[in-house]
Amino acid sequence: MKTFLALGIAFASMSLSSVASANTLTPIRDLVANPQTYDRQTITIAGTITSVLQMREPDGAADAPYDMLVVCDGRSCVLARLGNGNFPDLRGAFVNVRGTFRAARRIGPEFIPQELGADVFTLSQLHAHREGAAE
Repeated sequence: MKTFLALGIAFASMSLSSVASANTLTPIRDLVANPQTYDRQTITIAGTITSVLQMREPDGAADAPYDMLVVCDGRSCVLARLGNGNFPDLRGAFVNVRGTFRAARRIGPEFIPQELGADVFTLSQLHAHREGAAE
């Protein structure tokens, strides 16, 4: 729990002023319904982290890990890409994320899902997630 608390405080101190100065929040349901409208736009979303996926670049490079957060606001969810990988389990945390949104696209044979490339993010609250706990 101390690790989660320290992590939350570190993120908040690094980026609180940046996220707070964003003009408006874009509802995740709008991103899902009209992804092309927001393609390559800088936006801010807010929601609860439901999963943290540890990813690698498509070529499998061991030195290029990153994390994808599944962030949901009610019934709609979007992927938020964070660099560096190896974040702890942040499920249950409420997060604000600002970054560049990319609609789903195809590059050659590869399908790339829509995602928000995070520039800054803050954790507003953090609840420890326990395996087997009621949700």
